[in-house]
Amino acid sequence: MSWSQPVEITNTFAAFKPGYEWKVIATGPNHSIQLKNGRLIVPVWLSTGEGGNAILFSNPHNLSRAHGKEAPGRSRDRKNLSIKLSRDDGQTWPVNKPLEPGPSMYSDLAVTPTGTILCFYGRSGQPGFAGASLTLARFNLDWLLNP
Repeated sequence: MSWSQPVEITNTFAAFKPGYEWKVIATGPNHSIQLKNGRLIVPVWLSTGEGGNAILFSNPHNLSRAHGKEAPGRSRDRKNLSIKLSRDDGQTWPVNKPLEPGPSMYSDLAVTPTGTILCFYGRSGQPGFAGASLTLARFNLDWLLNP
C-alpha cells in the first residue's frame, strides 16, 4: 500500500462561507466511506455556532467540485438514535428504524466481512454530552428491513 502526497484543502471549506456562514469547522465524527462510483463521503462538521450543521462530500480527485448540504435539525436533545438506509446515494432515506429511543450520542457504523452491521454509540439514562455507557449494537439487513 502507498499513499499519494497530501493535498491542502482548507480553501475548499472557505468557498462555503457565502452560502453557509460557518464559524466552527472540525473533522468527524467517525470515519469516511467510499461509494462504488468513487465518491468519498467524509464527515466534516461545519457549524454556525447556533446548532446548524452541514454535510460535505467530494468527487474523487476533484476538490473543486466538493458540495455542501445543510443537514436538517437544530435539536441538541441527542435522543432517538435511528438507523437509516438509502439505496440511491443519499438522495432519499426510505428506511428509518429506531435503535435507541433515549439519550444517545456519537454513533458510528461498520459492516463486518460476514455482513453483520455494527453500531457503536454512547447512551445514558439522562441527556448528556458524551453518554454514560458505550454500546455496541449488532444487527443485519433483515432486521433493518423488517418491522
